Amino acid sequence: MRNVRFPSIKKLAQKILTKKVRQSIYYIHSHCAEIAPFGDVEEFIYEFVEHPTPALSGIAHHLPIISSRLTRSLWQAGIYIGSSVVDQVIFVRLKAGSGECSVEEALAFLRDTGLHKGGMVVYPLHSFGIYSAGILKWIGKLSVSLELLDAGLVARPQTNSLDETIEFMNSAAQALGLGCSVPQDLVHHYSRSRPTKWLTHNPLLIVRCHTFSGTYYENQEFLVLKLQFATALLFMMAAFQHGIVKKSAGALFSSRTVNNFQTLDIHHYFLLERKPGRKKHFDLRCVPMHVAPADLAELSDVNIEIVPQLWLRRQPIVKRIALALRAVEDGYVKHSLLAKRSSVRSRIYQKLYNALAYFRRSFHVSADKGAAIVNLAVAFEVLLVDFYAPGISERVPQHLSLALRNVKGQGSFTAEVQKLYIARSEAVHTAEIEQEVDMGIARQAFVHAFIAITQRLPRLNTSAQEPIKELLQS
Repeated sequence: MRNVRFPSIKKLAQKILTKKVRQSIYYIHSHCAEIAPFGDVEEFIYEFVEHPTPALSGIAHHLPIISSRLTRSLWQAGIYIGSSVVDQVIFVRLKAGSGECSVEEALAFLRDTGLHKGGMVVYPLHSFGIYSAGILKWIGKLSVSLELLDAGLVARPQTNSLDETIEFMNSAAQALGLGCSVPQDLVHHYSRSRPTKWLTHNPLLIVRCHTFSGTYYENQEFLVLKLQFATALLFMMAAFQHGIVKKSAGALFSSRTVNNFQTLDIHHYFLLERKPGRKKHFDLRCVPMHVAPADLAELSDVNIEIVPQLWLRRQPIVKRIALALRAVEDGYVKHSLLAKRSSVRSRIYQKLYNALAYFRRSFHVSADKGAAIVNLAVAFEVLLVDFYAPGISERVPQHLSLALRNVKGQGSFTAEVQKLYIARSEAVHTAEIEQEVDMGIARQAFVHAFIAITQRLPRLNTSAQEPIKELLQS
């Protein structure tokens, strides 16, 4: 499990203090008297809007240049402190006349208050089940959860009890090494005042996150990203369970079908963040999901069943998957999401991120065989091919063979993906699928290929015309 450390303040300050930032600091430093009367940045903004002057206009122009550079540098380090918080912290230092020292002072304040140490997001899932957490749970009075600490996540079936939900949240915080407890009074308050039946009716996913938000929707983009990568891990694990759980037995022992009253009324998530200083309890917010309904439904729909006992014996593959997903998440944030211009590196991470999206979608449409096949085929194309050209159905298996050349069962994986492409053509052109495809084997092939490419990313040629092809041949 990764615990993000606060970077070296001196090194981070050197990165932040570009020529443009230094010029902005110099301007504000030379107008300290203009902002000295204001207690905080909100008071300054109000005065600027109501009574603008040339000096205040100049400060309003230069302050975001400093703040955004500092904020983005923290985000690139995996510390998602909201921009409104950084605005206030840097404003106080600048108005005190600290000049260029204000950057180091602001960073030291953020580090010393412990805002970077991490909290967690609690999100409801739908259609997710844990095997042997069905009737056995009720007979044995066991609380069954899935702890994937290397990936910083914990999941469990529906509790059907608010007290048990609170107990689970506290145990997850302890397992994730967060050192804070859940404020029970706020959980009860939100259960009464918000549409949060999912707290007891739905399976719950808890993911560790290093965030501190000043407003409701700050950092939501990063939190959604973490949930996407967390569910990608669960889907990848499900691919390796293929053929192990019999459907006839699964219905009896899965939490998905036993005492399940799950709801699709999912519009909020719980965000638990550290309070400034050494506090024993998290700060808890019930935050509305500010995303499109279709995206919200896709995020919560984890239509799989996990066998925890199986993964106790398969921890190495979980660790490999978690490391691969972590590398892509970090690279995607740094080189694609926060990048100011396109590059080979940003395009590669965008492709890996998009390939994961199509891979997840191949599970969402179990009733529509054709849609599942098409989504998985697109996932392979995005993952393994640099650009479209005729002959894609031949190139994908060829590139897959390169990616899996050191993987046991390479031949069977490649053969199944060839069948996948035959079925994909049938689905797209006639909507009648005659080719049989073992989707479990095909999905395993995708996971192996995804891991193989992420392991080769350090060798990426940033001037390559066909970077994926070069990585596969390396």
